[in-house]
Amino acid sequence: MSIYKSKNTTVKDAGSSFEAGSYKFKVASSEVHSGGNIMLKLKTWTEDGKEGPNIIEWLNITSDKQGALDEVDRRLQVMLGKLELNEASELVGKAGFIILRKGQKYLEAMPFGGFYTTDRKSAAGNESMSERVAEALDYVAPAPAGQAASPESESDMPF
Repeated sequence: MSIYKSKNTTVKDAGSSFEAGSYKFKVASSEVHSGGNIMLKLKTWTEDGKEGPNIIEWLNITSDKQGALDEVDRRLQVMLGKLELNEASELVGKAGFIILRKGQKYLEAMPFGGFYTTDRKSAAGNESMSERVAEALDYVAPAPAGQAASPESESDMPF
């Protein structure tokens, strides 16, 4: 007697079936995390209305780095139309577009302005979404640290 028997008749390949590009998003939930930063759970859809990946993003409001705070400002401007947040719950239900690129393992938001309003405008009001989508499609994630190619010897090979 086996302790496990698959219901599948073949093995399915793992990996994301979602590609880099633009996705419609809606904030499904928003909460202040234990470190003080805000965790956003985003529901996404493709441009043609098919369900997209569920994404977790952060507003690093406790950062001491100006670049991180600038990104918080951009995201708040896109989602709320203002640079102030009184409660994390204000973000729930907000929608727009997010540009996702392929990271080392998962899709991730494009840094420095990957969020756009429902009318495809950046936080500064620019129409730069198509250029950012092109950047996302061309992006190649760097290899994870410690996985640089190294010559293998005969004794390293498993078979």
